[in-house]
Amino acid sequence: MRHRAVTLTSGSVLSYRSFCLLAGLEVDRREAAGALLWRGSPWGELGWSGWGEPAALRRLLNAEGADGVNLPTDLAERLAGFRPQTGWTWHTVDAPLSLRPREAEVHWLERSDESEITALLQVAFPDAEAKPGDPRIARWCGVRASAPPGLVAVAAALWVGPSAGLLSSLAVHSTHRREGLGATVTAWFVRRLLQQGAEVVGLGAYATNTHARALYAHLGFAEESWVWGTLDRAWRQSSP
Repeated sequence: MRHRAVTLTSGSVLSYRSFCLLAGLEVDRREAAGALLWRGSPWGELGWSGWGEPAALRRLLNAEGADGVNLPTDLAERLAGFRPQTGWTWHTVDAPLSLRPREAEVHWLERSDESEITALLQVAFPDAEAKPGDPRIARWCGVRASAPPGLVAVAAALWVGPSAGLLSSLAVHSTHRREGLGATVTAWFVRRLLQQGAEVVGLGAYATNTHARALYAHLGFAEESWVWGTLDRAWRQSSP
C-alpha cells in the first residue's frame, strides 16, 4: 500500500482523506485524472469514499458499480444523481488543547471496568459508535465521582496507526453535565495521544449533533463536513 507524505503545521486542518493516509487506514484505491476513490475508514467501514472533480468521480463510481459513497458535502452538492443519507462532520486538532481544571481526574481504564462503562453508555449515550467488546477499541479513559462512587464520563481510543489518535464514544452522565467533563476528557485525551507520538487527533460526529460540534469548535478542533449517500440507479446506467 502506498502512503503519501502529510505535512502538518500547528493549528492546520488535516482532511479526513489525509488522516486515513496518515493512520494507515486505506485498504483499496481507484484513481483517475481528477478523482480518487478509496476504502478504509477510522471506524472500520469498507464502503467507498470519494474526492475530486465531479465528472471524473462519476466515471470512477460507475466503473465500480458503486451503490453508495461517502463525500465531502461541497462535492456531494455538485454530483448529479447523489442522494444524501447521513451527514457527519470530521474534526481534527494537532496541538494540545488548553489545560482544563479537572484533567488530573481523568485516567486510563482497565478491562475490569468494562461492565461499568457499558452501564454508563446505556444511560448517557445508548447510540455510541463503539462499546466495550468492540475489537476496534484500544482502551478507554474516564472520570470517577466519589459520591456516589462510579464512572461519570468516558471516551474510547480506537485502533489507528501510531502517527494518529482517534476518539470515540465520548459520554457524560446526565447528573454530571454542565461540569465541563466532556471538554476535560477530550483535552486530556488529546494531550496524552500527542505525548505518545501522534501527529494529529481526530473524531467524527453526526451533523445533527450540534452540541458536540459546538464543543469541539470551542476547544479548537477544525471541522470538515461529509455526507454518506446513495447513487441513483438511472444515473449509474447513464453515466459515461
